[in-house]
Amino acid sequence: MTFKHLILASATAAVAFAATADPSSGVLSLTDSAAAQTRQLQLRPSDPTADPRPSRRPSTGVPAGPQHQGPADLAPKPWVDLYGQPYYPAVYEGLPGNYYCSFLSGSDKVSKAVQVKVHNKGSKPAGNVQVTFQFVGGKTVKQTLPMNNVNASYIFEALIPQSAWQGNSASFTIRIDHPNKVAETNEANNTISSFCLGPEG
Repeated sequence: MTFKHLILASATAAVAFAATADPSSGVLSLTDSAAAQTRQLQLRPSDPTADPRPSRRPSTGVPAGPQHQGPADLAPKPWVDLYGQPYYPAVYEGLPGNYYCSFLSGSDKVSKAVQVKVHNKGSKPAGNVQVTFQFVGGKTVKQTLPMNNVNASYIFEALIPQSAWQGNSASFTIRIDHPNKVAETNEANNTISSFCLGPEG
């Protein structure tokens, strides 16, 4: 028997074995194996570069594209952040016309008022904002202004009571939104402490 006849005989025996295999025996026949491979080939994606695994990206219902920046709920929410700055050029704290102490006018020898410039760093109007001026000696002055323009600065002021002058200075604390009625992203930048000096300060 030649080698060619030997290969042909082996193939014939394999086909005969597959035809007589008992399905209940648990032995996988050659025809069963070929059918399984055919099914696997049919299940493979036609695009060899396609990833058959499911995507883990959440569906937003909005088509993706360069113009789409994400779901609306991820957009920044409108917010408010109030803070104060000296109304006058900050050169010499406590002197008239510097920081929070008003300029002298007429025959004045000391500043008559305390003034603070209040800003809103947020993206929505703050509404009515109250600023409280607490002076040494126990006097409290309150002023409320509607801060409805996000891009504007608002000037709050209070006259310095005579009882606040102790020695040659009048100390005070300014509290922005003191009743804490305006919800802010930062509540830690609402308090300022300073003083005004007399002519010998």
